[in-house]
Amino acid sequence: MFPKYITYSDFQSNVVAMNQFADTKKIAHAFEYAKEKHGDQMRKSGHPYYTHPLAVANIVALMKLDDDSIISALLHDVVEDTHTSLEEISGLFGENVAQIVDGVTKLGAIRYKTDEIQQAENLRKLFFALSRDIRVLIVKLCDRLHNMMTMESITSQKKRRAKAIETLEIYAPLAQRIGMYQIKDCLQDLSFSIINTRARNFVIKRIEELKTKESEAKMQERLDFIESELQNAGICAKIKFRIKTPYSIWQKMQNKTASFDKIYDIFGHRVIVENQEQCYMAMKKIHEIYKFVPNSFMDYISNPKQNGYRSLHTSVIDENGVLLEFQIRTKQMHDEAEFGLAAHWGYKSGENVINSDDFKQKWVDKILEILNSKSPVNDILEYAKLEMYQDKVFVFTPNGDVIHMPSGAKILDFAFFVDENLGRHFHAANINNVVTQNLDTMVKNGDRIEIITAKNPTVCLEWLAFATTGLAKYAIKKHSSKANDEEYSGKGLELIKKACHVKGVKFSQDLMQLMMKYSGQKDLSTLCIKVFKGTIDPMQLIYKIFPNIKALRLQDHVAKIAYKHYRNPIFIKELPNVRCFAAKCCNFSPNDAKIVFTSSGVFIHDGECKTLDVCGTASIIRSSINPIYKEIFSAEITFVKDEHKTVEISEIAKNYAIEIEQIQHLWKQNLSKIKINARSNAEINSFYNTISQAFGMLEIEVNQ
Repeated sequence: MFPKYITYSDFQSNVVAMNQFADTKKIAHAFEYAKEKHGDQMRKSGHPYYTHPLAVANIVALMKLDDDSIISALLHDVVEDTHTSLEEISGLFGENVAQIVDGVTKLGAIRYKTDEIQQAENLRKLFFALSRDIRVLIVKLCDRLHNMMTMESITSQKKRRAKAIETLEIYAPLAQRIGMYQIKDCLQDLSFSIINTRARNFVIKRIEELKTKESEAKMQERLDFIESELQNAGICAKIKFRIKTPYSIWQKMQNKTASFDKIYDIFGHRVIVENQEQCYMAMKKIHEIYKFVPNSFMDYISNPKQNGYRSLHTSVIDENGVLLEFQIRTKQMHDEAEFGLAAHWGYKSGENVINSDDFKQKWVDKILEILNSKSPVNDILEYAKLEMYQDKVFVFTPNGDVIHMPSGAKILDFAFFVDENLGRHFHAANINNVVTQNLDTMVKNGDRIEIITAKNPTVCLEWLAFATTGLAKYAIKKHSSKANDEEYSGKGLELIKKACHVKGVKFSQDLMQLMMKYSGQKDLSTLCIKVFKGTIDPMQLIYKIFPNIKALRLQDHVAKIAYKHYRNPIFIKELPNVRCFAAKCCNFSPNDAKIVFTSSGVFIHDGECKTLDVCGTASIIRSSINPIYKEIFSAEITFVKDEHKTVEISEIAKNYAIEIEQIQHLWKQNLSKIKINARSNAEINSFYNTISQAFGMLEIEVNQ
């Protein structure tokens, strides 16, 4: 753990020890400047304010970062909390320092009406800043770490908890993303101590009990023995004993639904050797000393993680049947594992690596694209947070390129990660020479995956249930909306043509231009979509363009919205949130039925259906089912037609899980009807009360 507070002399000693190229005079000037600017300002703890930036700069220095990063840490609050301009900082300490300080300063400068909006905007600003210079993120992480270390000065438990949750959800994953595991572990543990104090104390107590059972003398004896065996094999190695953090142990207990006694890798060993060749030699020797655990070996040296992490991982069983975990790496690999991107400055001092390929983090651009989208705030936060978490699985493209995916990722996640257009046209996947359309298929380490595409886009909202990454979820929702617009535009155009036919008006491009002019729409697609949704009446446009045409009686025009494939969905107990539909090609029996996942939905077939031969066995997830047929309650709502009501009622329906089966426009009577389906009359009543309060103009007829 880093010190909460530090004297300037101790800080200066750390700077020199960590970076022999440090410009101590310039750093001393920055400290005196920050101390003078903050003046008599005090922290809530009662300490002078300058002690905070000094502590942050000390953490940055211990990361072996460059002078500009250390100076930026010393000055990171000067612009926000004092009357100091960025121009002044740039003139005194350089443009790079001013840019980093500006990036850190802007993150908390604006306050928003809701926590979600504020958090989304803070994320957006953070990623924009670090897309220009990754050191903005490193300084911000050190700043957040020291704030968490001094959290006891905040008396409000609600504020402390909110900061801890934000740290756990945003800053710890970001630290892991750039390989700063030491910072990540500290942030997680400090947050854990606030969010769930009882659980943390329980884990710490159990760790102490284990340490008592396996005494330090016994552990040191094992380390000395292994070091001696490696030395005899010509391998110069230092072995460090490590204990998992309380938070990582608790997280593993929750993920595996296991007790503390069932977590076997609480203790581990880090073997530090001189070079890469010795990493493999040391692993071979350890496998000779102890019994190797099958499937436990991971080579992150030949296949580094996306954040640059390199190491060999293996597990063995000792003579007493105890599971031992080993991480084998060089000194440079170890520093990079602890300090992530920050460690590169220690090995490349004096070299400008800010814009090198090592630091062009593609995931930053991907998250920035999500944050800059026009999606709802809740969706933006969900997708961005999902995309920030650490990648753990590597798979291969047909060309042999390595793709890193999050643990638990599925074939849709892979398709959208490789190329958004590939995901849009997904039809099937060839995984290790086995073709499957099962969207629930999870990718595994070493898989070779080829995506088979369809000629036309197949993306639909149902795919969201089978995507796990924020990138895939964002793309599915974005392109599903576009696909709906294309469908609605086509249907709206048909309604316009039908209205022209009824009134005896010749349909032409010139007529469409006039309709766009009279309706105030800038493009044809928007006009057609609004006609389909009922916000623009094509008949009224015809009357405006051709005022001599008399309003003859017109048959009702119906616009059907295909929210589902068939009349009634079928739900299965094992998949309660997935809508299944009876296949048209056969009649299934519950005792002899098979569920098939396809790109266009989930269908239930008879066990002997010949269509299954085409689908392939890989797409079938069960051979028998226990279906639940849910009763559908229907109602029709009638209201005076309005430009906006139809769309607004449709939006409200989404919040109530109400299905809109049909929208009917009665143009002569100037009325609209919406036919809805729900799971109960109570849901219909609740929905009706809400829209009645909003519009006060409705008649409802419930079909019993």
